[in-house]
Amino acid sequence: MMGLLQTIAEGGCYWRRKEDSPGHSFAVPNRTPFKIAIEGPQSNRFRQGECRDGYFVSDEGVKHLSASEAVNTIRDISSNAFLYTHFRIDGRWVLADKIRESDWSKVDEVEEEALQIAKDIVGSVAAKRKSDADDVRITRAAAKYAMTNEAIMDLARSAVERRKDMASLVLDLDL
Repeated sequence: MMGLLQTIAEGGCYWRRKEDSPGHSFAVPNRTPFKIAIEGPQSNRFRQGECRDGYFVSDEGVKHLSASEAVNTIRDISSNAFLYTHFRIDGRWVLADKIRESDWSKVDEVEEEALQIAKDIVGSVAAKRKSDADDVRITRAAAKYAMTNEAIMDLARSAVERRKDMASLVLDLDL
């Protein structure tokens, strides 16, 4: 499996874990099919699409910035799109909830940190230029920028290492 930055730079779809959510972030390669359960997690009725150039694109051609947006457009609004979205991976459909809990899909912590650092920089430049770039375009540009900028990768490695060191101190506290 290719790294997070390369997957995003090549048009893959990134599903970033929210801080209060279980599991981890993950990315699927460009052109990965997805399907969304229409009537609930156990539904046998689906609407399909594919990850295309960082967007979740329905078979009807509608581009969504995220899987959550796609789920909320295709079916009733849901607070947990992980339970409704499946991706076609290695010839089988895999529920997003299983992907975010699986070790095989875990993204590199340093790459994810580098992406966020680069995304802050790229987003700031886009805002100053009054660009109409959406979050997907900014994320893809940030992935490409991070891949080619060793200073960002060094900063990300340092941030991850510092966070781990700080976490070890918390373990020593009497909580």
